[in-house]
Amino acid sequence: MEFFNEYAPLKEINRLKELLSYNILDTPYEKDFDGLVELISIICDSPVAIISMIDAERQWYKAKVGIKENEVARQETFCQFTLLQDDIMEIPDARLDDRVKNNPHVIAENGIRFYAGVPLKTALGYNIGTVCVVDTKPKHLNSSQKKALQLLTDQAMMLLDARKKNHSLGNEVDSILQTKINQAEKQLQQKENDYNNLLK
Repeated sequence: MEFFNEYAPLKEINRLKELLSYNILDTPYEKDFDGLVELISIICDSPVAIISMIDAERQWYKAKVGIKENEVARQETFCQFTLLQDDIMEIPDARLDDRVKNNPHVIAENGIRFYAGVPLKTALGYNIGTVCVVDTKPKHLNSSQKKALQLLTDQAMMLLDARKKNHSLGNEVDSILQTKINQAEKQLQQKENDYNNLLK
């Protein structure tokens, strides 16, 4: 697995560590993300919209509209290229783009023609996933749609950050409660020992 490959670029290793810190992979669907991806599909007038995370080997879908699969191999994704940049990547006609024209999802019947994606960038500057839209016909997003896609991607990242923070706070509370329980158990044990000693 690339994550454990000592020859993997340091930046990619750190990116994967950052992704794992969000504890998001393979989690159930969540209403906030589902609603956001539906809005993205409507605004961009695209039948497929996806909020996804990309690890060493796959692109996993946290939320999706218009697609049945839950994940796809990383080497088959368009988003592997979006991951390498800071802003929107748009492919008006995939058949004419050297990066993806031989992709199995392009050459398939009714395959992908249009793609636009924006990276999900963390506060530390790592792209851990993407928000993208896909269509089976060539087209362009207009300037308003591009702006909306960027803003909604920012919103998705805010949801991820809030989720991470809540998870961290939950762990902190659990740790504090466990410490209190352990202290109470020790006190009870000490009282029981003192009581038993009095009876001797």
